[in-house]
Parts: sequence; structure tokens; C-alpha cells
Amino acid sequence: MHNNCFLVNKSLLFDNFADMKIKLDQEERKDFLNYLENIYQNEERDEALNDLLTLDGKVFKGNVSGNPSLDEALASTCFSLYEDPLDKEADIAFYYDEYLPFLAKQRTLYETSFLSSLPYFRLLNGLENKKKGTISFEKVTYEPYQIFLSDDRVKEEGLSSFTPIGAFRERVSYPAIKKKGRIWMSLIPHEINTMAKPFSAFKGHVLLYGLGIGYAAYEASEKSDVTKVTIVDNDHNVIALFKELMLPLFPHKEKIEIIEGDALEFASKTKNKQTYEVLFADLWHDGMDGLPLYASLIRNEGNAKRNFYWVENDILEYYSRLYIRYLLSIFEDDRDFRMAANDYGSEVASIFISLSESDKNKTLSSIKAIMDEFKIESLRKNIASSVALNLP
Repeated sequence: MHNNCFLVNKSLLFDNFADMKIKLDQEERKDFLNYLENIYQNEERDEALNDLLTLDGKVFKGNVSGNPSLDEALASTCFSLYEDPLDKEADIAFYYDEYLPFLAKQRTLYETSFLSSLPYFRLLNGLENKKKGTISFEKVTYEPYQIFLSDDRVKEEGLSSFTPIGAFRERVSYPAIKKKGRIWMSLIPHEINTMAKPFSAFKGHVLLYGLGIGYAAYEASEKSDVTKVTIVDNDHNVIALFKELMLPLFPHKEKIEIIEGDALEFASKTKNKQTYEVLFADLWHDGMDGLPLYASLIRNEGNAKRNFYWVENDILEYYSRLYIRYLLSIFEDDRDFRMAANDYGSEVASIFISLSESDKNKTLSSIKAIMDEFKIESLRKNIASSVALNLP
């Protein structure tokens, strides 16, 4: 479950911005500011979604009667939260026709069979709650029409993006791993959908960074063309819980190898050895807290032929929000520009101070050159080079 929206505040001073230059004509300056506005709208969208994602499930249940569509249920819930009931029909129409499409262009109402048809869900469904230190295996519940993020962020033209949302028609319980009471990994549509692409690529010797609830390990081990699954995780209690509860249920447990250790150290030691066919990294709770780890991992790529990173689009979106403000500070020639990302502090400062070193004498002289900076490979290159230069 990923409830954090990403906000930028003005709490950290950058004195060493790049000697990069941006030279645009008048029309292209307008285009640049339009793209910046799209980034702001992404942030507003996330903040509005966050308000709904953090609501108690009973709020949604209390606003539903009969068998409505997801949009009808959400429009009714939004109205009950935000509006004075003077013109209920008009206000609900606004939420239905305008507000919900703004929040997410993809909205899916799931049946409980989405989970119950999943082999690993059925495998875990009969397990009792269990705790090891600060790690616990528990059953968690979604109320009818309680919304959640349902897939990775969808990127659109002009730096616009949104995250698909969904809800279950009926009350449903699902298995989850909690760390210190916070859900860390669970078997819900968001995890299932965001992992589908890397799972489809699994073959040969698969390397996993992060064990979680064991879903990726199970799916990899079940594939006939996967010969071995190596998992690196540094949490002794997560590993112990998995070995006691989940691993005995695996039909092909002989394929599983678990290394208790730090994934970043492992990546550094095995860099460029091409030992594995596929790497899948899932070490973060969401895209925002994933950026520093993601940055370090892509710097140390090379031990696998193909690399996949959980919710990579989300991570790159959050970086893009920082990066476009970095460009804006140059565009406006604002040497006192102040910017920080919540919960990052000195690590974000290191990224942009190091960018200032790598970008010296660079000139962006067209809107196309600026937009090229936001292509996936360009973003990854910037992130990797900033880590190599200065990130602790």
C-alpha cells in the first residue's frame, strides 16, 4: 500500500548549482512552463489521492448502498467528505465527470476472485498469524469500495502522469508482512500488477533483492525455465519467518537460495560478472523512499543480463519533480534556489550538487533538448552519475 504523496519544500540551500545554461526562445519558454505546470498537477493529483487512500475503510463502506459502479461509489464518498449538501446532484456530477478522471484515468473495480484465483494467495490463505521480532505475518482487510493504488504510474505526454486506482466490490482479507506495524509487503492488486512484467522475464538463474512475503520467489521457482532463485535480504527475522511459514509450502523449494546480507554490498561485489539472467529489486516501500537505493543499485548494475526495479516509473517521477526544479533554478538564474524532498535531506543535496559538477558547460538550447532530459535512459544516467560523484 503506497499512500505517500511527494511534496517539495524550501528547506535546503544549494550553493553549487551547475554552470549549465538553458537558452530558449519566447515560445519555448512558455512550453517549458507548461511542462512545469504538468508536474505541479501530478503533485496535486497525488496529494488528493493521498487524502482518500488514508481514509478508514469504513468511510467508503458507509457511503455505499446497493451495487454501484466504482465511480458512483467514489463520487458519493467525495461528496460526503467535501461538499455542503445544498446541491447534491450537481456536486456528485462534478466528482463523477471531472474530479475522478483528474485523479486517475484508470479505475478498476475488482472481484475477490482476482486474489482467490492466485495460487500463492491460496497457499498463504490457510496460514495463521506469526511474529518474529518486529516482523509479523498478518491478514489485513479492505472494505467494499475502499480505494488503493492498483498499478505502476502511467507516464503521458508533456511530463503528465497518474497512478491507476482500484477497489474491491466486496470485503476481502489478504496476507501481509508488517515491519514494526507498518505494511511492508502484501498480496494485493498493486503488488501483483506492478510485478507482472519482471515475472514474465524470469528465466535461468534469477536474482532477487528483497524477500518480502515471498511472492517473487514463489513465482520464479514455479517457472519451468528457471533453474535457481537467489534471494538477498538483510533482515534475519524476515528470512526466519519465510523459512518457517512460506518456504515449506513451495513445490520447488530446492530452487531457492537465501543469502542474508546487504543487497548493495552484494551488488558491488558481483558487478559486471553477468552471473544471473534476470535481477528484480524490491527493497523499498514506495517510489519516494526508493530513490536513494535505486540510485545505488543502477550504479552497480552488471551482475545480470536484464534488470528490473519495482515501481521504477514512480521512482523516476519523483526524481523528475526534483530535476525540473533544478532546471528551473538555472532557467531563472536563481542561485539562492531552495529545494528539498521530504525525508531525503543531505542525500538529495548530494544528487544535485554532484549534478552541478557533471553538467558544467552543458547548454540546453531547445525544448526538445530539455524533454530529452526526462527520457527514462537520461534520467537513469543522471541518477547513476550523481551517485558515482557524491551520494553517500
